[in-house]
Order: sequence, then structure tokens, then C-alpha cells
Amino acid sequence: MDFAGKEPSVLRLEAPDKEQIIMEDMQDESYGFPRRMAVMVSCHITPSSQGLWEEGPNGARVWRLRLEVAGAKALSLYFDRFNMLPDHRLFIYSGDRSQVLGAFGAHNNNNFGLFATGLIRGDALQIELNMPWDAQAVPDIRISEVGYAYRDTGGLTGALGFGDSGPCEVNLACNPEGDAWNDVKNGVVRIQCKVGGGSYWCTGALVNNTLQDMTPYVLTADHCAWKFGHYASVQDLAQWIFYFGFESNTCDNPLQSPVPHSLTGAVKIAQGGDRGENGSDFYLVELIQPIPTYIPVAFLGWNRAEFPAQSGVCIHHPEGDIKKISTFTSPLQSVAWTPGGPQAHWKVFWAETQNGHGVTEPGSSGSPLLDDAGRMVGTLTGGQASCTGTDLPDFFGKFSYHWQSNGSHDTLQLMPWLDPTSSGILQMDILSDNECHWLHPSGIFPQLYPVPASDLLSVDFTGMSATEYQCLVTDLAGRKRMNFRIAIPGIYHIKVSDLPPGMYFLAIRDNRNLQIRKFVIK
Repeated sequence: MDFAGKEPSVLRLEAPDKEQIIMEDMQDESYGFPRRMAVMVSCHITPSSQGLWEEGPNGARVWRLRLEVAGAKALSLYFDRFNMLPDHRLFIYSGDRSQVLGAFGAHNNNNFGLFATGLIRGDALQIELNMPWDAQAVPDIRISEVGYAYRDTGGLTGALGFGDSGPCEVNLACNPEGDAWNDVKNGVVRIQCKVGGGSYWCTGALVNNTLQDMTPYVLTADHCAWKFGHYASVQDLAQWIFYFGFESNTCDNPLQSPVPHSLTGAVKIAQGGDRGENGSDFYLVELIQPIPTYIPVAFLGWNRAEFPAQSGVCIHHPEGDIKKISTFTSPLQSVAWTPGGPQAHWKVFWAETQNGHGVTEPGSSGSPLLDDAGRMVGTLTGGQASCTGTDLPDFFGKFSYHWQSNGSHDTLQLMPWLDPTSSGILQMDILSDNECHWLHPSGIFPQLYPVPASDLLSVDFTGMSATEYQCLVTDLAGRKRMNFRIAIPGIYHIKVSDLPPGMYFLAIRDNRNLQIRKFVIK
């Protein structure tokens, strides 16, 4: 809704110290950490404490606030309370109202009560909350931080991350480089990672598992979740933003930025490799929002064999730009990322192709390395390759090492999560977008939380259409542990405190579909 009423009240926040930012970035980048593009500015903004209330069309109530932070290239909002009510809509406009995000509403609520928005270009934005005329309450929302983006937001193009990558990069739509990757590309996402007081561009990929149940796992690099001596907190992860479909449909760079779809929030499932220092540098998360059916997706296959791929590609978002493709035509080499470390990485040299000489750049970290069959064999840690050093190598943490070599616990391995059936298979194929919609035509999945559970496991059936569900809980060995029916809408709570710690499966069947979800008891 574009409501033009009175001029909104203005809140000006103090800009961060740019000299301090530069000093921190120089130190961080010397260690090979992800390239920061935004820092957090603290605030405390609620509809009851700032802004202007007025009457909108048809008697609706509208709350508006203009927010300014001088010198920012772009701004984003981080909510530490986000509990929208039905029929309430939240919009975020750029200062000149040429860009809009939203509508955000109750469908964006999650169990953490946290939320974040994508970037709005410029150093000013306008927040607009629309409430129906008969609304009895104001939504419980509070903005606790503003992301102040100071670089890697699109340069002169005015679009966010668009056009910032090097001139040698190859767009995914180029032929012949991108011909074979139309399904695979839908599994690659750009990630706006938040760690403490900053945010960073990384790349990740949706990854398939042997149940093929479309659990929304995203695999990226461990170092994408690390900054200033600590990892992303549970609250940070709940405010990560995942962008789908940020790509061009032409080989030439388009004049305007494509508009991606985005989802907010994830929980950590497993990690390993101490940012590559002592292992393979992987970080596995699960999205906390279901993926809507209108977003084309794919869950990438994988190959955990130690045998080096002879050729393949990497699909990635260098500098947060649209999807690019880099090609290798010589066999991968098994190496250590650090002197004296384990042989946990693949060394790759990129080949010149018809439309360029694709490499990787900051923002590509965590991107998938794919063999010629389109199966994931690694995730990017880093390297020396660049548009001015196309003959230099890059290094990808081995998928085979991710599998179970970083440690003995489930939270240090991919195996328990990607092979929950204990099949022992070495390779898994892609689950394409067409297959996803065939498996679950409704596109709505019951959500389970908390992860892991200890006393009660909550199953959220909100939005699902059936009136009754048959539920079965089994353990890893396939033994039946619970069997019951659910005939109520909304959220159902299952007592799991009597079950031993470990991984379990919840099979949910209605009159049309069978869905299987994993959960862990600690």
C-alpha cells in the first residue's frame, strides 16, 4: 500500500565511525574472514514510541516513520520483537519511495519472535504499518538495530550487490557455460549473514537428503558464521536473509537488477572444520520459514566419494552480485588448507570459457563446487583467484570430509542429516523444482520446533488443509515409538521427554500426502 498522507516524523540515528570500520575490515580481511558490507546501529523503535499515526483510506489506521542514517549506501531493519497480527501489513520504502519491501505480516512470524528485512538503498527509509479500521490491538514489533551498509551494495547502479563483481565473471545464463545447469541453479542462494554487529555476503545451496523430504537445509561455509572471535548466535541466525533467484536471464549484464525472493531466519544443524583451520569448513542450517511454491527451488545432489572430480563448475554470488558460473576442466587436487592441516580441501584452477574466465570473489564463500553430473563435491573456503589472477587456485572444503571426518558428534557431521535412513550411499541426485511440486502439491509443510527438543516437540499445522492427520514416530532403526491421530488445527504439542536422546522421524499422513520430518531429542 502506497499511502501518501502527512509528512511522517523523522528519526535520525548517529552514523557509525567509518575510520574504525576501515581499521577493523583491514585486520579481518588479512585473516581471510568474510568481507563485511554492513554494521549494526542500535536503536529502540516501536509504533508507540516514535512515528506518526493517522487515518488512511476507508478509515484504516496508518503508522509511519522516516528513518535516516547519514552516509549509508543502504539500510536494513532488524526486529528483536516481531509478532504481527492478522490483516496488519508492514511496508518498507526507500527515502524517495522508488523501492518497496513487503507486505510483511503474520505469515512472517516465527517461533523466535525475530525478523529482518532486506536492504533498502540510500541513507533514508520510510516504515509504514497499515491496520484495519476495526483493529483492537497494535502489533508487538520493535526494531532493535539498523543495518548500515557502507559497501558492496551496487556501486553506481543503485541496486543491492548488483554489478559489483569483477569483469571476468560469467553470467549463469551464458551459453554454452550455463546450458546444463538450469535445474541446479535453483538450489543456489545468496545469504545476508548477520554475526554480532555486522552483516556479510555469502553463498549457500539447498541440499537433498536420502528421505528426499525437502527439509530446507542450506549448506554454506563455517567461516560465514564467524566474526570477531565468535560465531553467529541463535538470534543472529534467526535474522539471516536468504535470497532466491537473484540471477539474470541474459548473458549480458542487465541494465536493472533482478528482483529476488527472500526468506528470513535459520537454525544451526551442524558445523565442522574450525573455519577450515582444522577441517573442511562447512556450516549446515535449516530455514525456519517454509519455502513458498512460487519460488523455484532445487535440492542439490551430492557425491561424498573421495575420488577427485575431473571437471565441473561453481555457481556463486561474487560480491553479492547476481549468480555467476566458474568452470574447471582439470582434475581437482587433494590438499590441506593450512600447512600441516588435514587433507580436507579440493584445490581447483578455473578455465577460460567462451564468455569469460569465471573465478570467485568475496561473497562467493560457501558456494557449491559441482562435478560434471551436477552433484556437490565441496564448499568454498577461499583462495587467490581473481579477475587479475585467473591462473591462481581456489580451495573448497571436501564434501567427503564434511560427511563425518570433522568429529564424532552428529553436530560435526553431514551424515546424520543427509543420510537419515543410514543407506550408506555415496551419491545422491538432485531433487528438481518440478519434482518438489509433484511430491507436495500443497507446498505447505508442518513445522517442528524447538531444534533440538527435550520435553515437548511442537508441530505447527497452520495453513494445512486436512482436518485429521495420522502420525507415527520412529527411531533411526525404524522402530515405532508413538502412533496417534491429530484432529485439531494450529499447533500440537507432543511429549518426547520419555524418549532417549537421538534422531527420530515423524511421519504425517492425511488423505492425500505423506510427509516425513526429522527431529532430534537432546
